[in-house]
Amino acid sequence: MLLRFGRPRSGEINATRLRCKYQYKKAIKETAEIASSELNDSLYSHLCNKDNVGFWKAWRKRFCLHNIKPTGQLNGQLGDANIRQVFTEHFKSLYQPNTPNADLEFAKKSEPLLNSTTVGPIPFIDTAIINDYISSLKYRKTPGHDGISNEHISYGSLVLAVHFSLLFNASLRHGFVPNDYCFSVILPLLKNKHGDATKLDMDRGITLSCCVSKLFKVFYHVFLNSG
Repeated sequence: MLLRFGRPRSGEINATRLRCKYQYKKAIKETAEIASSELNDSLYSHLCNKDNVGFWKAWRKRFCLHNIKPTGQLNGQLGDANIRQVFTEHFKSLYQPNTPNADLEFAKKSEPLLNSTTVGPIPFIDTAIINDYISSLKYRKTPGHDGISNEHISYGSLVLAVHFSLLFNASLRHGFVPNDYCFSVILPLLKNKHGDATKLDMDRGITLSCCVSKLFKVFYHVFLNSG
């Protein structure tokens, strides 16, 4: 109707146009305020209930972008193989000692201790202690390279604690751990989803270790503290 009457800037038709425009903007503003209020109430409720999973789920739903596709270019390199090599070289350099030959000096100091025949009392890790810790494991955590998650350990049979007890006690007494304990997966994550994903400094790495090695590390710290 506005076009039919030549877009008038005065009169009843223009007043109707301005009134509809005002009502439209008011409705958008009220909807945004309601959504913001509901979000605040939801976040507050999750905090009061100490529901970390629900809190971050509501936060990501409101503020994080969805369906972000991985970049096909990184630091001028194209293709999955080249991008993977860029990440490999970058994270490899992060785990080099700042002081030259620092790892060799540490090896010289630790070798006499490892070859020492003096062994103190070694605590026994029984199934009750293992079951207590397994019951406190957090769920929905990304597993390591072996694909074993906390849910697998938590929902496993009670006999599983017996095998863990035999494995961990043998490792402490013989000073040997499986090679898989030494492997981890470094996963690059974007620091800012609104930034330039083609730049290497926009990514940070998180290390995913196997859950069994983290379980053993807890009891190994107990062994060190007891000594």
